[in-house]
Amino acid sequence: SKWYVWLLWTLVITTFFSCSSEDMELIRVYDNSTTPYIKNHPLRKNAKMLRVLAIGNSYTIDGTAYLPELLDGLGIDPASYAVFAVVAPSASLEYWDDVLQRNEPVLMRRRAGYLDMGMSFGRLQDILSLPWDVIVFQQVSYLSVSYESFYPNLHHLIDAAKKYCTNENMTLAWHLTHAYASHYGSSNGIPTAARWQSIAGAVRSMVKYD
Repeated sequence: SKWYVWLLWTLVITTFFSCSSEDMELIRVYDNSTTPYIKNHPLRKNAKMLRVLAIGNSYTIDGTAYLPELLDGLGIDPASYAVFAVVAPSASLEYWDDVLQRNEPVLMRRRAGYLDMGMSFGRLQDILSLPWDVIVFQQVSYLSVSYESFYPNLHHLIDAAKKYCTNENMTLAWHLTHAYASHYGSSNGIPTAARWQSIAGAVRSMVKYD
């Protein structure tokens, strides 16, 4: 019945298929002794609809490619949810922060569901101002290994999401990128497992401090 959990799970399910139990433990961390940058709202329970905005790049497209088929297979009414994406090729957190600061208009594309958000093109501030239940951010893959690469841009984007979104209970989420195969040209000779450990470690630090 909690179909919205399935929807969010499918956004990152391909990433988790490659994780060992040790890898999973790296991202299942929260240090209660550390005061986080924000207080994130939990996902609403027993929600009858869910509105998700994902901001990223081609990995965002990959992560949402099969949502319609997966959710249809689960018997979830597409009129009860909407997943939209704002993407640009190889876009990083810094790229989207710059778009935000320049008041640059962007195109928002539907990825799944039938709910109408009443907008498909406009400034990023205007798109963020819609009543989203979840807003998902993502770092470009080659920078995902470095926690330092997230800042200060991620904080700027978080601040904008919390400032503009008209749903005061909006939940922030993170799209975890996968590691390159060792033979892939962009891997720079770094083994897949080592890259994955770096990605998971960066996310662990983000969860811990943000």
